[in-house]
Amino acid sequence: MFKPYRGAQGPSIRENGINHFKLIKFLQDAQKKCAAAGEEDSAFRLEMMVDYFTKDYEPGKPLKFTPTVLGF
Repeated sequence: MFKPYRGAQGPSIRENGINHFKLIKFLQDAQKKCAAAGEEDSAFRLEMMVDYFTKDYEPGKPLKFTPTVLGF
């Protein structure tokens, strides 16, 4: 492919993946839906995942599973 620029350039292909903030928003919406449907246990688990991705997760690093992430 023709590139009209010279010198060092970043990669031309973006990495695929999930946007960190969109994942948090998705989990929050799912938590609210479960709470509205009376699924308190499921809502609690989703709330714990939101807390993990908000406070402990570092984007670009691998996920570290601990049982406390899911409320155990």
